[in-house]
Amino acid sequence: MAVHPEEARERLRTAAAKAIEQRALVAPFALAGPLEVEIDLYGPHMVDLATLVPGVSRAGGGRKVAFTASDYADAYRLVLLLVQLASIRP
Repeated sequence: MAVHPEEARERLRTAAAKAIEQRALVAPFALAGPLEVEIDLYGPHMVDLATLVPGVSRAGGGRKVAFTASDYADAYRLVLLLVQLASIRP
């Protein structure tokens, strides 16, 4: 069903205002730690670089590495580091 653009904009404004008013009813998403993280990297040289980081080890053979993070923020930061390391070419 097609809706006229003016009506669509009004519906969006109304829904957005309602969502903002009710934001306190939605609890923030949180993952309890520790988190076990396993990543499948593109190539073996990336695994070699990743395992230079303390706490990161080979997992499942081939291109996988694993680590344990105390919380989501630490896991995210370490994944970002591994992505940066993966961009280094041999």
